[in-house]
Amino acid sequence: MVRLTLCHGLSEYTPFAFDVFGMILSVLGRRNEALRFGQLALEIGTLVSPGGRRQVDSQTLVVVHSFTRHWHDSIRESVEPFRIAFRRGIKCGEIGFGLLAGFSGILAANTMGASVVHIEESADELCRRSSMYRHAVVKKLALPLWQFALNLRGQCHDKPWILTGEAMEEATLLGEALATGNGFVHGNALFFKMVLLVYFHQWKDATEVFEQLMAQPHAKSTMAHFSAFEFIFYGKGLAYFALAQKTGQRKHKSKALHATNTLKRWARKSSGAAEEYLKAILSFLAAEKKALLLMAKNATHENGTILFREYDKAIAACGNFAHLRALIRERAASFIENQFVDEARARLVYLQAQKDWNTYGATAKVEQLEEKLWGTP
Repeated sequence: MVRLTLCHGLSEYTPFAFDVFGMILSVLGRRNEALRFGQLALEIGTLVSPGGRRQVDSQTLVVVHSFTRHWHDSIRESVEPFRIAFRRGIKCGEIGFGLLAGFSGILAANTMGASVVHIEESADELCRRSSMYRHAVVKKLALPLWQFALNLRGQCHDKPWILTGEAMEEATLLGEALATGNGFVHGNALFFKMVLLVYFHQWKDATEVFEQLMAQPHAKSTMAHFSAFEFIFYGKGLAYFALAQKTGQRKHKSKALHATNTLKRWARKSSGAAEEYLKAILSFLAAEKKALLLMAKNATHENGTILFREYDKAIAACGNFAHLRALIRERAASFIENQFVDEARARLVYLQAQKDWNTYGATAKVEQLEEKLWGTP
């Protein structure tokens, strides 16, 4: 289609063709070129839209903001375009892309730390819309996101990292996805499970889910999607650093450092506001690396001061990311408690983490820390 456009001129199908070509370039790691094709698709879309509407269609917006724009702009800046794409898709009959835009917008908002209540309500509404339009695929993508939020609010199975509750039953959805060969639905559900495993400190299980996801055929293409930042950070960076600190095994440290280097490389190749989230998670991982190094030394006051300074820098880098601040503080408190045996200081930091989880709306995490601190759920 790109070649046809070059030979015969623009048509209403040109923006999507350029868009998909940009996505392919992004998957291949040619992100600057991908960004240019994405921008070109958006500009052409206003010129060739049917009916003289002079607006970009939903499918073009979805692909651009899913696979190319996050290398240049903050993921936060894609939330509203996804909402616009949702409304246009539903209005113009592009139901599938409209609903997919709705899912992508909620996912982007979740990455940027939107409250759990907002994510739950939005995912619930999207599932209802998907049922109304009889679009099973998008519904199966949205169900794990809805259950993810329900789990964080404490409305779930007795183990909060199991995606079973009002929205879905984990084993059933994963089984159906495998039976029908739908790798994207299967991988999407495992992604949310992996994040919950990290939130609730099930480090080994989180790395196992990460390795399972990396073994899937479409794993390379997911590295171009904006969710790749979270995927690498949670599943390979943070989880493997935690395991390295817990077990002392060098293989875990090696994987965590590899994840850090991957994110650093992405940060160097991105620009401007795109670094907002990457800077936050890289600062977090820098503190985890420092903690691992200090474990090999004596638990002196000086070493403690050095570590606290690193964690403070990470907290400052997180800005409005309440969920990341909460995680950082939990990790810092755990290190204080186990390495410096300073229960009073650890308790203070745990209380700050609890406050952050409450701001985020994660009732299950608030209750987990309540039980840890006071012995009552």
